[in-house]
Amino acid sequence: LKTGAGILHALTINALGVSDPATIYDSTTGSGTKIATVNVALSQTTLLFDAAFVNGCTVVLGGTTPPDLTITYL
Repeated sequence: LKTGAGILHALTINALGVSDPATIYDSTTGSGTKIATVNVALSQTTLLFDAAFVNGCTVVLGGTTPPDLTITYL
């Protein structure tokens, strides 16, 4: 999603996914320091984080039907 430092502002679930959550990392790969784990099958909503990251921001989606997400960062 982004390389280098920044701020994860919000994540909007536009269309629900099935089963596995979305995991957000402070990293340029799908591992490292976890910022959040989001249940993407819960509801269509916007979650505010305003969480700083240093290395980058990566979102890992699981499951056979991934959600439609909008992610905003600074």
